Amino acid sequence: MIYSSIHGGLGNQMFQYALGLSISLKTNSEFKFDLHKMNNYNLRDFSLNKFNISAKKCEDYISEKYKSNKYKEALEKKINKFGLYTGNKFYEKKEFCYDQSVFSNKKAYFKGYWQSFKYFESIRDIILKEFSLKDDLSEENLSILNKIENSDNSVSIHIRRGDYINNAKNNKIYNVIGLDYYEKAINEINNNFEKPYFFVFSDDIEWVDKNLNISGRVIYVSSDKTNKAEEELILMSKCNHNIIANSTFSWWGAWLNNNEDKLVIAPKIWMKGIKSSKDLIPNTWLKI
Repeated sequence: MIYSSIHGGLGNQMFQYALGLSISLKTNSEFKFDLHKMNNYNLRDFSLNKFNISAKKCEDYISEKYKSNKYKEALEKKINKFGLYTGNKFYEKKEFCYDQSVFSNKKAYFKGYWQSFKYFESIRDIILKEFSLKDDLSEENLSILNKIENSDNSVSIHIRRGDYINNAKNNKIYNVIGLDYYEKAINEINNNFEKPYFFVFSDDIEWVDKNLNISGRVIYVSSDKTNKAEEELILMSKCNHNIIANSTFSWWGAWLNNNEDKLVIAPKIWMKGIKSSKDLIPNTWLKI
């Protein structure tokens, strides 16, 4: 049995789920996910149930069995780094670094973020089905989708400010992507495609409208509580091209994009202190 601990925002939840599913398929094992870390997490809701996922939530006794307080978890992580036994718990050894050894486990509980496309790129078609929406888009989002699908060069732009600026912990970890990145990315799009139609997704639309100069056609899509995150992500994936933030949310919007000729532009520096994102950003994406 393969278990994966689910926590964080939607993008992180998708990475954790995709890892568990991929390991289970490669090892011919059953897969279930654990939500106990979401119980006291107030920043985001569990949203994978809005997709056509096939795996089920694990039993409560499994959650209790693998639950650890922060002190025990810190100790287990150190032990795990040396490859020693931690009761079938498998911790991520280094963020953004692909670890092939995870596929040697047929019975394990996985904790971490597992932010690498390499874990599941071989089952892309399955992932696309798993992360398709259960329900129809809202009427407003259907209208936006219609504009996206009727444009030859639709481009999603994701600008995340909110918790990257207001949350002290996140501010220490993540780079707040500046206007220069978006201006260079937009210029790159304009140099490669005629009459692009920009669809801007942000949790601070007012700031974007005042500070980012986007010539040509543009629609602003507000990432607030009235708009469902899973629907926004799917709208991003339906665009021909993507300009993403250093956010797993827009990363997934770009990765799920099935346009064979897509241009995805991503920031070179993803997090403070992380020099390489080669296992996170596919080689076919342009890093600025």
